[in-house]
Amino acid sequence: PRLGLQWPGKEYRSNLKLDYVAPPPIGVAAGGLYGTQVAGGIGFAFSDMLGDRNLYLVAQAQGTFKDIGGQASYIDLGRRINLGASAGHIPLLYGYSVGGYVDGLQVVEQLRQRIFIDQVSGIAQYPFSQTRRVEANAGFVRYGFNNEVEQFVGGGFTFGRNRIKPDDSKFFQGLAEREPIYFFQAGLAFVGDYSFTGFTSPISGGRYRLEIAPKIGTSTFVTGLVDYRQYLHIQPVTLAVRGLHIGNYGAESAEDLFTTQYLGYSYYPGFVRGYNFRSFEASECQFDASTIGQPRCASIDRLQGTHVALSSVEVRVPFLGTEQLGLIPFPYLPTELAAFVDGGVAWTAEDLPVLKFDRTTSKRVPVFSAGVSARVNILGYIVLETYYAFPFQRPDAGWQLGFRATPGW
Repeated sequence: PRLGLQWPGKEYRSNLKLDYVAPPPIGVAAGGLYGTQVAGGIGFAFSDMLGDRNLYLVAQAQGTFKDIGGQASYIDLGRRINLGASAGHIPLLYGYSVGGYVDGLQVVEQLRQRIFIDQVSGIAQYPFSQTRRVEANAGFVRYGFNNEVEQFVGGGFTFGRNRIKPDDSKFFQGLAEREPIYFFQAGLAFVGDYSFTGFTSPISGGRYRLEIAPKIGTSTFVTGLVDYRQYLHIQPVTLAVRGLHIGNYGAESAEDLFTTQYLGYSYYPGFVRGYNFRSFEASECQFDASTIGQPRCASIDRLQGTHVALSSVEVRVPFLGTEQLGLIPFPYLPTELAAFVDGGVAWTAEDLPVLKFDRTTSKRVPVFSAGVSARVNILGYIVLETYYAFPFQRPDAGWQLGFRATPGW
């Protein structure tokens, strides 16, 4: 009999091997007033041959040794109950500069404020099917804070650069450093995903997530999440509908960094296009009698609260792509065009919204926008969205042009 080719058997070993290296973004600034600065990051993904055991490592650096951080995550998908864990140290750096003349010398001080997020958590997943699962997680997180001032002094042929404490600065004296914040947090979620994703966003099916996540510690509250998305595909157009609610129930104050949700940050899930915080002018602020003595901008205040709700409708058309998914076959730069309507509202337990369509009021009303957008898949690594939106609750602002580096919802 013909036996053909035969190969000796070998025992399977579930060793982890490198699967993927994320493209490392690196930025360098040389010279200038603030000297040489380096920022960047890199990610690695490891798995076994069957994809059951997965390890993800991410490292980032930004400026100094204090700004080096990273995170490690591991999950085992080889059993009926998927188990995993993660741990990380993540520094967030932000700040601003103030300058002026002191004793005849030009002084510029740069305030650097850092938040250090140290966390460890475990996760368990039980899949009912390929499209539905339940997730549970629990962990501990600590938020640490640090203030630092870099002082630059110049005059004539002299130049000085010193790293000082805020109390020794000319412009930031009395700046208090926050005490660390601690949380024990847990979560339970029911997740469904039967969507089919195109080059830049889902084009058919649907997905949803229902989650409840209590946090106990420096402050105690429960975060509830309801996220539902549906995609109706009528070749070649997709009608996409989304409803979202995030609420921090039991939160004491909307001024708390950890209990506030926003509609005006492009990287938040509840973003309403056309209302980016950075696009507001002082002339758009409207005040009423209740803000006398503590002037606040009502147009911005209505975009933040302990609770937010959002809805969006999009009509998506694959413009550039393949013959199967694209009006024009050009697979090198897949592009999707969309027309959209966004609407959102934010509130607190003490400041409930007024549910009416009003373009000129200073009260907490829902905000709406409409416009067009284009999403481009760049080399299969990043999806860049450009949108042109008309914000109805900003009557003097006109059309707003914005950018986001994120796939379609």
